[in-house]
Amino acid sequence: MTAISTRRLLVFSIVLVGMALALVGRLVQLQVVGGGDYAMAARSNHLQVVDIAAPRGLILDRDGRPLVANSTGLAVVVDRSVVKPDDTDLLRSLGRVLELDPETVSARLIPCGAPKAAPPPHCHAGDPYAPATILAGLSHDRVQPIVERAEDFPGVSVEPDSERAYPAPVRLSHVLGYLGQPDQEDLDSGRPADVLVGRAGLEQRYDRVLSGAPGRKEIRVDASGQVEQEQLIEAAVPGSDLLTSLSTKVQRTAERKLREHAAMVASTGADPRGSVVVLDVESGGVVAMASYPDYDPTIWTSGISQEDYRHLSESGALLNTAVQGGFAPGSTFKPFTALAMAQQGADFTDTYSCPAQYATAGRVFRNHGDEAYGRISLARAIEVSCNTAFYRAADRMWRQTGGDRIGAGEIDPVAEVAQSAGFGSPTGVDLAGEASGAVASPKAKYDLWEQRKEAWCRAADDGYPVLRETDPARARYFTEVDRANCDEGQYWRQGDALNAAVGQGLTLVTPLQLAVAYAALANDGQVREPRIVTGIRGDDGSVIPIDSVRRADLIGTGSQRRYLRAAMRRVTTSGTAAAAFTGFPLGSYPIAGKTGSAQVDGVADTSWFASFGPAQKPRFAVVAMMSEAGAGGVVAAEIVRAVWDTLRRAPQEQR
Repeated sequence: MTAISTRRLLVFSIVLVGMALALVGRLVQLQVVGGGDYAMAARSNHLQVVDIAAPRGLILDRDGRPLVANSTGLAVVVDRSVVKPDDTDLLRSLGRVLELDPETVSARLIPCGAPKAAPPPHCHAGDPYAPATILAGLSHDRVQPIVERAEDFPGVSVEPDSERAYPAPVRLSHVLGYLGQPDQEDLDSGRPADVLVGRAGLEQRYDRVLSGAPGRKEIRVDASGQVEQEQLIEAAVPGSDLLTSLSTKVQRTAERKLREHAAMVASTGADPRGSVVVLDVESGGVVAMASYPDYDPTIWTSGISQEDYRHLSESGALLNTAVQGGFAPGSTFKPFTALAMAQQGADFTDTYSCPAQYATAGRVFRNHGDEAYGRISLARAIEVSCNTAFYRAADRMWRQTGGDRIGAGEIDPVAEVAQSAGFGSPTGVDLAGEASGAVASPKAKYDLWEQRKEAWCRAADDGYPVLRETDPARARYFTEVDRANCDEGQYWRQGDALNAAVGQGLTLVTPLQLAVAYAALANDGQVREPRIVTGIRGDDGSVIPIDSVRRADLIGTGSQRRYLRAAMRRVTTSGTAAAAFTGFPLGSYPIAGKTGSAQVDGVADTSWFASFGPAQKPRFAVVAMMSEAGAGGVVAAEIVRAVWDTLRRAPQEQR
């Protein structure tokens, strides 16, 4: 062997030894240094832990009957490791059975947010090992072809399914709420991506209580992703039930009468909004809460289309008028003005002048229909809803407290009583999105000017050029109003005080706020936080009670409130609501109340009736409101009369 051959052999041997050493070193790294990590990775490739949804808690009425339950049906689900969105033949066959086109079936296999995915909640939540639900809530007959020909539907199965059901003969849509897909905030807080969450009403307010705690199971899959074995790690904890103060019977009457009268008002070309609220005056429990327009809560159970959602939004059906709508209360506000009068020295036993008109500061303020009653008692003024008696009293209080002025930060006597009754702030009811309303006062007027003065001044400078081309007189009027607001909108004027005294002007209330205030008149001054949920019942049957909170005390003495209660009894016997209560047994079951007809520019009055009863020992407060409906003694009083018919006929049931 030559020297060259020997050197070549030596180099080759060194290379082989180096390669062997490198291989040994890599094996040591894989097996010794990183062995645990790689073993864990290999295990995770075959084992996955997934969540198990917990049964959602029920929502029950005051008698324990379910308002929201869980219905068990059948769902067609697809194993996404077996069936792909482009498996055209299988998807076409499945679509024929389910009466869906193949594109729709395919879209429901695609994770939410991905191109061509179905809209929530029909898209897939994204967990690669979770099956995709194609259609739920199905009967046995509907899925029978899939069960009988399972070999034709590989990767497709039929499984038990649960969805929200509404067995009671009421809608209660705004109170109960609905379920929707979790958003990013829910996901960040640990909510499973494939479990629906509360999106309105009690479903949202008590979502954590109702949803319980998910369980977990371990799924073993083979190399191709096929599930080989499942093992339970932790059982799901069912959600707790909500016990409420709601009466199905009273709610049914409230919804029916509200819809009937709304249909009559709408037939005139109006676009009404309405509400009925019934409170237990002692406990603060909400016995009924109806709003118009509303919707059928079952539309959410299988997912709502974008078109249907748009329609609900544009129609106002998603707005809970009882707690989110703000309306001038009109003459239902007068009892609180009367309490303010007493704070300023007025004597309820005096007589008050009630002419047809009250002229002051270049304006004429009128009674409804220009009726004149001469000198009358305050009780009579409430009975016939005399505006001019309250205008005169408001004028006196305005002068006593400083007259024409800039009242930044000032709350006048009427506003002080109104705020003590709960107006101008949320009631604290256990529903999301409650409106605060507003109370007219020097402060409120100044604050409004601060917010809008730049817009008023700009509009006055522009002079409405487009409108001026077609209607110069109207453009001049708007310009003058804007100029006056720009220059002097910060002043608390005489007209502001007079309008505030009869529930007009800047004062806006929700129907629930008015019901809370009337409950305070009825229960001797306690302003209580209204509650819908009275207790939470766990899976073991134990109940955690939830009591109403006493938030404030209504300004005024017990004798003043008793006087007003007696005066308001006359409203239903011989006053502005007497026609609506014809035939009602007021002798044995007296109702105290007050009508309101709040003026709104360009449309019919907002109809109000607020009441409590039985007047000798009040148990309930009932308020009804409907916009564009006219006088309070007609539409609103008739609705309330029907609710009282239901309450008095089942007294034990409603306790």
